[in-house]
Amino acid sequence: MENISGIVSNAENFPIRGASHLTMVQAMLETGRKVCQDADVYVFYMNGNRFGPVNFDYSSTLAVTYNSFPLVIMTNASTDEYLLAHELGHFMFITNRFNETDDPEPFHELDGNHNRTPSNLMFPTPEFWPMVPEITGE
Repeated sequence: MENISGIVSNAENFPIRGASHLTMVQAMLETGRKVCQDADVYVFYMNGNRFGPVNFDYSSTLAVTYNSFPLVIMTNASTDEYLLAHELGHFMFITNRFNETDDPEPFHELDGNHNRTPSNLMFPTPEFWPMVPEITGE
């Protein structure tokens, strides 16, 4: 683990929006590209039990995937063994051969990034996943 110059070292202090957020995301991408120019996705782990502040519904965000950048940020609390696979699944919707950016069975009309079936890897929260979540061909 290495601290990156210009980026806060604790995910709980990572700004969620605004210019400083974009500056930090771009610094992470630049660092990733220095290490490996040919990577399809860069994954960073940050100290902290959540990403940013606690949400309005008292939930915590453990990982963030950027659809416009090849970047995933995970926190120390991202301990579910399938959470990284879930986050990488978001990139599969963007880069799949059918050019479909939404899940074929969307969670609801406002959330096409997640699947409505609790046992599916792309369900929005891992608390309902069985021992091995389903991965469908779609």
